[in-house]
Amino acid sequence: MSEPDGIAVPSSRELLDDWLAVLTLMGERGQSAAGAAEAFTRSIGRHSFDIQLETRVSRRDQEQLAAFTGAIAEMFSRQATVHWIVEERLMTVLGNVTGESRAEIIQQLALDFSDSDGGFIDGGPECPG
Repeated sequence: MSEPDGIAVPSSRELLDDWLAVLTLMGERGQSAAGAAEAFTRSIGRHSFDIQLETRVSRRDQEQLAAFTGAIAEMFSRQATVHWIVEERLMTVLGNVTGESRAEIIQQLALDFSDSDGGFIDGGPECPG
């Protein structure tokens, strides 16, 4: 994790590993919808951020900061859910087209990213080309 300004930010590789873990967890057979949601939340929800302010903040400003960070968290949660739904559909379509199992597809993705060092540079994914 890098720590610009004292805030621990997961590396691109850590985010990729989390994504592969979520794909794997979500594909476990016999998992209830509640169990899948719990696994998903546990996987993506493990990163948190703490902030310390050196200046006194009014109660109103505290409330606004809390509302803002809550809204950002809600947006990222919804975004992650949409990504998961699309990824699930893509995994199903890819499996149907190739005849490979979900586990085989995820294993191949992990190997591809491992062989190319994830295709990531500091600060985010590399631009193609």
